[in-house]
Amino acid sequence: MIRRKAMKVIPPEVEEYLQMFRLDRAKLQEISEKVEQQMKLGLAQTKGSSIAMLPSYVPALPDGTEKLEELTPITMKFELVPADEGSCQGAALIAAVAERLQL
Repeated sequence: MIRRKAMKVIPPEVEEYLQMFRLDRAKLQEISEKVEQQMKLGLAQTKGSSIAMLPSYVPALPDGTEKLEELTPITMKFELVPADEGSCQGAALIAAVAERLQL
């Protein structure tokens, strides 16, 4: 016996609002091109871009010849505290550490 899920009926007023968010391929392409154009303007640090961009990139893949610099004092310790996804424990931990360090 095959069971089928009952189809939920969407009220017409909800369907009307949802229609605004349905985009065809041509509209998606247009949006994509506009976003790319704004990103390029932002990277060129041109006035008029709606997207602020910082030009940063990885110049090359690591090959083992890199030299490391210490970014923190040797006395500073870090601890990885795993948190369940969506639990906000990570954000709470960051806030607690920032408060403790008076950042």
